[in-house]
Amino acid sequence: PVCNHLLKGDGHNIPFATFLGFNAEKTPDIDLNFSALNQADSHLFIRELFGEDHVFRAGTISSAASKTAFGYAKKYYENMGVEIRNAEAARIAQMCEGVKRTTGQHPGGLIVIPNEMDVYDFTPVGHPADDVDSEWLTTHFAFEAIHENVLKLDMLGHVDPTVIRMLQNLTGINPKDVPMNDNKVIGQFRAGSPYDSDELTAAGLPEFGTTIARKMLAETKPTSFADLTKISGLSHGTDVYFGNIQNAIKNGDCNVVNCIGCRDDIMIDLINYGIEPSKAFEIMEFVRKDKIRKDKNGKANWEKYKELLLSHQVPSWYINACEKIKYLFPKAHAVAYCLMAVRIAWFKYYYPLEYYTAYFTWRPDAFDVDAMIQGLPTLKKKFGQLKNKVDNNEPLSKKETDLFPFYEIAIEMYKRGIKFGNIDLYKSDSHDFVVDKDNNSIIPPFRVCDGIGEQAAQSVVEARKTGVFVSKQDLRQKTKLNDTNIKLLEKIGVLKDLNETDQLTLF
Repeated sequence: PVCNHLLKGDGHNIPFATFLGFNAEKTPDIDLNFSALNQADSHLFIRELFGEDHVFRAGTISSAASKTAFGYAKKYYENMGVEIRNAEAARIAQMCEGVKRTTGQHPGGLIVIPNEMDVYDFTPVGHPADDVDSEWLTTHFAFEAIHENVLKLDMLGHVDPTVIRMLQNLTGINPKDVPMNDNKVIGQFRAGSPYDSDELTAAGLPEFGTTIARKMLAETKPTSFADLTKISGLSHGTDVYFGNIQNAIKNGDCNVVNCIGCRDDIMIDLINYGIEPSKAFEIMEFVRKDKIRKDKNGKANWEKYKELLLSHQVPSWYINACEKIKYLFPKAHAVAYCLMAVRIAWFKYYYPLEYYTAYFTWRPDAFDVDAMIQGLPTLKKKFGQLKNKVDNNEPLSKKETDLFPFYEIAIEMYKRGIKFGNIDLYKSDSHDFVVDKDNNSIIPPFRVCDGIGEQAAQSVVEARKTGVFVSKQDLRQKTKLNDTNIKLLEKIGVLKDLNETDQLTLF
């Protein structure tokens, strides 16, 4: 009100103590999200930074499930030539469940050993699944067994940073300059589907486009970034929303603003109720980890905490919610996800052509080329067929499941006046969709065609650098496209301007 400028909206009330404790008594939990394209390089950088003898991949242990163990038991007796009843095989299998089956690597976990210590002070190391050619050594013990003693960095590969970078390249706008408090952008975080709504919804937005997240959006109706952070925490927690906070909101005990969404909320709330900060931290840690509810003397820890909470007039609904919670998301993690989601939502609202180009490049796992070319009526018809199956609890195939979000976002794009162009021998990329501003459309890459692999697609991009294709015969000779690929491109009209061969017929 004094400076006449909007606040930047970059404050999120995340006390440092939730990361390290008030007295540095907690092992920090560090998660770093990278583009999947750069994840491997980031891992190598950490190894270079701390030294090869001090950085290892976190090992994982896969154990025998019940069906696998049953198979082991049956196979053993079969090899021994002994007939065995299923009931006896099941009894033996029950004793085999949980036994180590093989080892592997955590997808992004790196164990960092202190400079003055050796990895063997904590754990043996080995190659995952005995693969001696693997680039990394892994810890023999799973991280859960040593997490109190060593630091783990979770350096995960995500698609969001990849999409954000593509949007920056396409628009020239730095995502860090995107405001977090644009009401038009936040307004997109609503339930519904482009299939039967002309309003922009959360469809196609990371973290908030799933069925469960949209159900939460419908019930909580967020109006701010802080609300989105709460919903992100609720959706990632275990036994936090459904059957818990959901009921408290319905009963009017709380709303999305003051409910428990992330682990930090508990510590902050309890401090505000007058509980001593370190004790509030202790209770937060207890609730979010779902520790055994007794101390060393067999006394129920939660009963002691409950007495303390009641003495500080903490509401009964709040205490009951804490009792049910099994895992709570850290607020910093929720904020990081929401920063990505709102930035992408900003581009979706203000730069739709570039947004859909990035979306279709990196998000869908399947494409329907015919529907892309035929346009909105076909897209709506095919999506409607899948939606009817879902509404009637009929199972979808893997291909149908992958196509479901593709149809939905394609419908939204067409409703906003943007369409798919056809594949173009000279404009299409091998992997990325391409912006076509002149026609307010996006041009699909060659890979959207079933059967055209990465090498074949890239061969077209390389071959056209030397000049135009004078015929289908010329196209075959200069690229790695096979006859099936050529026929498919013919069918969808990509090759309509090419003769069959290089020779001309004279009349």
